[in-house]
Amino acid sequence: VAVRDGLNGQIAFDASSYDAAKKFCTRAYYATPLSGLLRSDDGGQSWKRVSDIAAQQRLDEHNPAQLAVHPTRGWVYIGGREGLWVSKDRGQTFHNIY
Repeated sequence: VAVRDGLNGQIAFDASSYDAAKKFCTRAYYATPLSGLLRSDDGGQSWKRVSDIAAQQRLDEHNPAQLAVHPTRGWVYIGGREGLWVSKDRGQTFHNIY
């Protein structure tokens, strides 16, 4: 699930990281047009910048690249001005697929 945050960014939750005991997804991604892609592995308590792909692929300074996470594999997708990119390692590296 990806949603706009009202601050020119997008957040997407990794459904494959759902923790039944905690009753929430532990991993989430946040794409911003200026700071790039950030990841949280603790349900949003802390964030780490993992890539600048979202900033590189932004549509303009006010609109980030589009963000999605595969619901069972946890792959991260970024759609931007130069096509569609995928990361299979939690946002560390991206490969252009379209």
